[in-house]
Amino acid sequence: MTVPAAADELVGRALPNVRATLTGAGEDGFPFAAVATDGDHRWTLTHGEFWTEGLWLGQLWWAYEHSGDRAFFRAAESLYERIRYRRHDPSTHDLGFLFVPSALRAWKVTGHERYRLDAIEAARTLTGRYDPECQVILAWDMLDGVSMGRVAIIDTLVNLQLLYWASSETRDPRFDDVARSTLDAMIRLFVRADGSTRQMVRFEGTGCTLRAVAARHQGYGPESCWSRGLGWGIYGLASAYEHLADEKYLDTAGRLIDYYLENAPGDLVPLYDFADPAGVAGAPRDSSAATITAAGLARLWRVTGSERYGALARSIIGSLVDNGYFVPDEERAGGLIAHGCFHYPRRLFIDTELVFGDYYFVEALTLLRSDGRSDVRSCAVT
Repeated sequence: MTVPAAADELVGRALPNVRATLTGAGEDGFPFAAVATDGDHRWTLTHGEFWTEGLWLGQLWWAYEHSGDRAFFRAAESLYERIRYRRHDPSTHDLGFLFVPSALRAWKVTGHERYRLDAIEAARTLTGRYDPECQVILAWDMLDGVSMGRVAIIDTLVNLQLLYWASSETRDPRFDDVARSTLDAMIRLFVRADGSTRQMVRFEGTGCTLRAVAARHQGYGPESCWSRGLGWGIYGLASAYEHLADEKYLDTAGRLIDYYLENAPGDLVPLYDFADPAGVAGAPRDSSAATITAAGLARLWRVTGSERYGALARSIIGSLVDNGYFVPDEERAGGLIAHGCFHYPRRLFIDTELVFGDYYFVEALTLLRSDGRSDVRSCAVT
């Protein structure tokens, strides 16, 4: 199948940027957000304790696979040792974000059994966060030093990828049982009739008094629609359909996609929250919501063969490129995708480049490269 020339060009432009970021960060830590300082960009680094670190390793493995440059290989293996201990971390749901792009990708590239076993251990740890009364995997025990009680967040839909894989790899029914229960409960609790989504639910009471109450961590409010959360929903449901082949997950994904298209601005890059009354004139965009959505759509296109999903994914990627969001520059050594918004309620890393925005951009691009079209931007939204 012919690889689209435009996709090849974008990969060629992205690779030197990833190399420059690696050169700048080295093994001091994991790039998280690129912040403009005195006309230059500097990456804020994390150090083995944050949810995004596996996504940087995923970029390094991607870069190695597309370039053959052993510097990417060595860095991915070395930095992995900084997060490997977290396969036994029982305090967070983020083990999918940590180990799917790192350990699973490393196992597929190298064939080293250690990576496969690490991913299985991480999956077993993740099942330990399942609350049978709430019927979901709970998000965190503590956040910023504050006890969270029993909360679930829509981001968990993406972490379920680790359990789908572990179920297939080991045939242990526990993985499938926990994944399906969490998935079905989260659709019930997080997806509204119009296809919009909640970001957080807090469980109060117990037994016959148990109730789920919408809460705010990200987004404009507890009953708004945080755009990155909608993107996590689309991507998570695409993964669910890919692994479980149940039409109800595809149908639900379709409702979320329709909401995205009906409410995103003309360039398909949404505000950080669809409900912020400040609108385009006053509320920041979140380009990471667009890249995550594009990756979910590309995944659906690969699984279903439906041209609608492929066309939509190409339209989002094309818009990011054509409208100045795609900003690779190996001299500047910042991120690939500008105008991300990490946490607007706390005013953290607004209008910046984010490692997860970059990761899902290159994932979407990689999935779309097998399209066979002459240009990844060749189809309009339908």
